[in-house]
Amino acid sequence: MDDDEYDDYYLDQDEVDLRDRGYFNEVTDQGQVEGECCYAHAAVGAVEYLHHRKQQGQNRVILSPQDIYNNLVYGQNGVEENAQEDDEVDKHAKTSMQTLAWIRENGCVLKEACPYTGVAVPPKPLAERRNDVRLRIETFKPVKLRNLEDHVRTIGPVIAAIDWVKELDDWGAEDVIYTGPADAAAFDRAEGHSVLVMGFGPNYWLVRNSHGDNWGNAGYAKFTRAKVHGRFLIDGCWAPVGIAYRDPGGADYNAI
Repeated sequence: MDDDEYDDYYLDQDEVDLRDRGYFNEVTDQGQVEGECCYAHAAVGAVEYLHHRKQQGQNRVILSPQDIYNNLVYGQNGVEENAQEDDEVDKHAKTSMQTLAWIRENGCVLKEACPYTGVAVPPKPLAERRNDVRLRIETFKPVKLRNLEDHVRTIGPVIAAIDWVKELDDWGAEDVIYTGPADAAAFDRAEGHSVLVMGFGPNYWLVRNSHGDNWGNAGYAKFTRAKVHGRFLIDGCWAPVGIAYRDPGGADYNAI
């Protein structure tokens, strides 16, 4: 399917579910990790989708969130760090922007080169790791909520930040739209979390999580598009744009 056919497929549809295209791999499970690594899982899901779309479903890959996690936690990211991020929590908490900047500059390796454990360990030196890299993104951009529908419809999934309230831990409703906590104070106790927005309807966003297929509806859930206690549940959106099979200097990566 070329880009024109892709765009036409979703043209004027009120409901979009990117699973229809077959470009996603199975939902991942980040497990009970020592720190937050949801950003790596969300980014990998978005990049895999763009690669599979570009390859029209051929040359499929399973990329490594562990590799991204290792490198960002241990500072091999080529992105200026905040000098205030000294404690253990901040060391593990990275933003979507930092994650996508890492992938743009350093690329992604296959899962088999760096299997997932959920525990950050010192990564390979970048020069050695270069032999394992298979692809990277060309760039990335913020996506405003008013443009989110169009981006999902025409380009692909978007990484979004959500406030992870306690009741979401066991969210298992198959086709019920999550409308947020009844008590606004729940947001004060919430943790930051990254998900993929990969579909929508008139009154919901369809999200892909990284808590395995026992969470939500086989790993997916619908979140209301309405404000909840004065805020939107989906916010802070960033998206990878373009797939490249060579490094920023123009040298080709090893073939997939």
